Amino acid sequence: MEPTKPDLDQLEFWPACQRLLELYPHRPDRLSAETEIVQLSHHLRNLAGQLANRYCPGQHWLASASVGKGNWTYVPWLAIFDQRETTGAQKGVYPVMHFSCEAPVGIRLGLGVAATEFKDDLTGKASEVHQQLTPEEIQTLIDQGFTDVITKPRHEFESPFTRKMTCLGGSERSIDWAV
Repeated sequence: MEPTKPDLDQLEFWPACQRLLELYPHRPDRLSAETEIVQLSHHLRNLAGQLANRYCPGQHWLASASVGKGNWTYVPWLAIFDQRETTGAQKGVYPVMHFSCEAPVGIRLGLGVAATEFKDDLTGKASEVHQQLTPEEIQTLIDQGFTDVITKPRHEFESPFTRKMTCLGGSERSIDWAV
């Protein structure tokens, strides 16, 4: 017997994230707007937009989420864009969540740096953003479980989840790392 499908309108943000992590490994072969996974990504996008405006009120927030277009994406994602800087992942810097649905399963939070815009110097742009943080702000993030990917060699990442960071692969536009 198949488990009952939750009413998406009643599902809060973190339980919706958990549901996506549970469903995505079992997605059907073909992407369809009717699948619960696609509907869940739309619901998460809407919830993220509401949360952004709740915690940092303003009319400039735009949330976006994707499980793929035409084909399933390797790593589902959710991002919040400041429309004064960008309205999509191809430009600017923005907070992003990646849903790692394969081992190690979990959610990666970070700042996305548009690989399309900064393809010639992704590390330089990431370093520029990093330099805008004070040492105290960086330490606060580290104390909360974030990894400083700028000052530490990528092959030495420590993580409370896996103890090492694993390269998931990538394309000419991005490289995905799991912690």
